[in-house]
Amino acid sequence: MLNVKLPYLEKWNRDRNLAAQHYNMLLKPLKNQGIVPIQNQSSGGHIYHLYVIRITEKSPLNRNTIQEKLAEEGIQTGIHYPIPCHLQPAYQNLGNPGDFPNTETLCEQILSLPMYPGMSNTQIEQVVRAIELSLNS
Repeated sequence: MLNVKLPYLEKWNRDRNLAAQHYNMLLKPLKNQGIVPIQNQSSGGHIYHLYVIRITEKSPLNRNTIQEKLAEEGIQTGIHYPIPCHLQPAYQNLGNPGDFPNTETLCEQILSLPMYPGMSNTQIEQVVRAIELSLNS
């Protein structure tokens, strides 16, 4: 199955990158309302397997409320890393609650928006519009 999909990988990566750029542009005005895309810091590029935003303390709504409001609009989101590694049972030797406050905060704030190859600008605009409406409701 992977051999069948492999020839499409470069195009899918380009598609996701373009989708991420469109998200970035549309979400930029929402920074003052606490919606902040996670920025790519890698020098090798990013394929945007996930498109993750932070809902910071500046937001009038918390992550769970925004996620619920998006779900009401038929928009699926995900929380891919809800528990920091150092608080997972298998890694409890790495630390205790409070040892990594930035990680713990991020785990409470991050939300993955829809992202897949072939996602249209119109679909991205619908996601961002639903976020805007939820913030202003």
